[in-house]
Amino acid sequence: MKKFYSIITILFLGFSALTLTSCDEDDMIGYSLEGTWEGKMYSSCTIDGETFSVSKTQIEFLTDPFTNRSGYGYWVDYYSRAPWDRWASRISWEVRNGVICIYFREDGGYIEIHDYRLNDNHFTGWFYDSDNVVCDFRLYHTSSPNWNDYEWGYWGSTWGAKTRSAGEGDSVSVPPSTSSVRQFHK
Repeated sequence: MKKFYSIITILFLGFSALTLTSCDEDDMIGYSLEGTWEGKMYSSCTIDGETFSVSKTQIEFLTDPFTNRSGYGYWVDYYSRAPWDRWASRISWEVRNGVICIYFREDGGYIEIHDYRLNDNHFTGWFYDSDNVVCDFRLYHTSSPNWNDYEWGYWGSTWGAKTRSAGEGDSVSVPPSTSSVRQFHK
């Protein structure tokens, strides 16, 4: 009987460890995402009947200081042969049960990444809008945050950090009316 209780105890401990790994897995995914990723995003934007394709995408994921499974950052799509150079948006992101959820703060957009491969150097997969695949991507890890390059304090309307290397005259061009016509395609 004592052997039976030992087996039950071991099974219970094993089951407990399995039920708690979801949070740990989300933290590990978030930790792997942290940094800047660049590459090909197969998406386009249509304005006045003319379609412009994205030539390169850059996404930066910064983690929340209290958890690795959520954070903020930015998303920049670079265009060639378009009336603007790039489309940029600040993002908020989180990992829930292995799904990466990205919220575009400027235009209120939302996408999910369900099926993906992520390691230290490559991030590939598909974006989803509801249950529809809307875009595939291939990104490469180009940098990780170096917290020594930041001056912390109040900058503009929010508390945060300002990079020392950023030029004071830097600006981001945003094409007119792209929020309602931004499209992803396979």
